[in-house]
Amino acid sequence: PPKPQNPKTPILNFKIKLMPVMSVVNFLHFYRKRILLNTLAASGFFAVCSRARKWENETLRMGVAGSMAHGTVEAGFHFVDTVNIKSKASEVHTETMTMVRKIWAQEGVTGFGKGIGAAVYGNYSSGFIYFVLYKYLKTNMPDYFGNLRMVVAGFFAETVAIIFKFPFDLIKCRLQSVNYIFKYNDWSHGLRKEFRNNGFWSLYQGVFPYLLTYTTFTALQFSIYEHILK
Repeated sequence: PPKPQNPKTPILNFKIKLMPVMSVVNFLHFYRKRILLNTLAASGFFAVCSRARKWENETLRMGVAGSMAHGTVEAGFHFVDTVNIKSKASEVHTETMTMVRKIWAQEGVTGFGKGIGAAVYGNYSSGFIYFVLYKYLKTNMPDYFGNLRMVVAGFFAETVAIIFKFPFDLIKCRLQSVNYIFKYNDWSHGLRKEFRNNGFWSLYQGVFPYLLTYTTFTALQFSIYEHILK
């Protein structure tokens, strides 16, 4: 004869189906203060962006547009970046979807958002810095630079932007992959902890290869782009 069904089984199945919903609800409850502050900051930023279209200063308009584009793309694809970083840091070869399921099973929806605060603040700010400096230098640089004007402008602007952004990126990567070592509560705690325990220069570990790669890449990319447009 068929075994009688355990009366707790339907309840258990219902709880299992609710797990993704409860994970999101717990995330919103736990991070409610951060979500509120970040929502206010984002509202202020987008209000400035809407007004920036009417500004007469073209350099500042370009800075706001570049900041919005750069920061929004980085924030929108942060979950993909998290999977990428975790896959690189994994001790064994792991396929993409396997890593996605692993993050979901072990950390829930919050696992995909680790370090997003650092990504948002770092990329929106550095995007503004880069495009303002690039536009200003390209327009006001002496004529004797000739055709190298755009290369020099791009190189210098990217250098300054990376110097500002790198500490955010460092903390972001650690939050995404090896925070069991560093034990940061969030990105701002990570910055404070590193500065307090290891000094200012600890926030720039590995900056020189990163700086050399991206400054050269960006300088050449924008100079080729500008040259083709002529």
